[in-house]
Amino acid sequence: LSTLPPSHAYELVAGQLAPLSAGARVVYAGALLPNRLVETMRTQAVTRMILVPALLQAIVREVVGTLADRGVLDQSCPSMTARELAAAVRALDASERARINAAIRDIIGPAFHVVTLGGAASDPAWTDVLAFAGIDLDLGYGLTEAGPVVAMGRAADCPAGSVGRPLPGVNVRIGTDDEILVQSPAAMTGYAADDRATAEAFADGWLRTGDRGRIDSDGFLFISGRIKEAMVTSAGETIYPDEIEPFYASPLFAEFAVVPVQAADGNDEPTLVIVPADSTPTDVLRREVATLRAAAPARLRIAGFAHRRDALPRSAAGKIRRRALADDIRLQERLS
Repeated sequence: LSTLPPSHAYELVAGQLAPLSAGARVVYAGALLPNRLVETMRTQAVTRMILVPALLQAIVREVVGTLADRGVLDQSCPSMTARELAAAVRALDASERARINAAIRDIIGPAFHVVTLGGAASDPAWTDVLAFAGIDLDLGYGLTEAGPVVAMGRAADCPAGSVGRPLPGVNVRIGTDDEILVQSPAAMTGYAADDRATAEAFADGWLRTGDRGRIDSDGFLFISGRIKEAMVTSAGETIYPDEIEPFYASPLFAEFAVVPVQAADGNDEPTLVIVPADSTPTDVLRREVATLRAAAPARLRIAGFAHRRDALPRSAAGKIRRRALADDIRLQERLS
């Protein structure tokens, strides 16, 4: 089931050319509505999907919501985070697992068995949530300039937070400022008619990804954030949104992101932007954010938060446009 824009290299190569080369059928739902996607999964006997985390969350919420409407699950389940859902399924006994799993298959169909997730950081808890329904999770990392896939792995075989190992023929090393550098036959040779941009894109013949990361002793690659998204606080500390966000997940938030809001002194103030899950009063949101902030490590505590009713701005590939979001909001609630 094709869900991402085919104008993007990720979808073109991995979502269309690869399945066609293997003799697979590519199906389109006609609209990126969660209910339409789930219906297509069932009626077209879909076996695989390539998704970004935001779309995976929307599909899971659609399925869980349907189960709740049918009385199979409690009404509180659709608003749960991935971690809360994972904890809930681990607590079920064998008979409950079988009953709920049968209901899930009635909704999504018996054929579906693999999700490939990429394009943005994802919560490791999705592995357990999908495994409960008999679905394997494959993780990937890459960029258009690299052809586009750099690393992949089955989530169940990878350490938490890893995106797998580099593909055969792809060399990866960590450069200055922990930047991930790539050499590969699939990597670009440069930007058309832009020598300056081409020169900036390479370091000693290695493609600069603009992403920070590390490689462990077993060769697994970990992504820790975008270099351009670095925030420098008044304490002189450099931190990244991907470091902070895992500590601020809540069922009260339909969406959330950490963005840099510039303070009067020119430094960045890490600010949590929330889209409430429903018409939650501001004072309830304030208490929830304060509780989450108190539980976070001191260096990863936000300066404050802002809330909005509109969905967070995203690129066509599902990535949050943090700088655009930061320009669009101001710090509404300061936390001391």
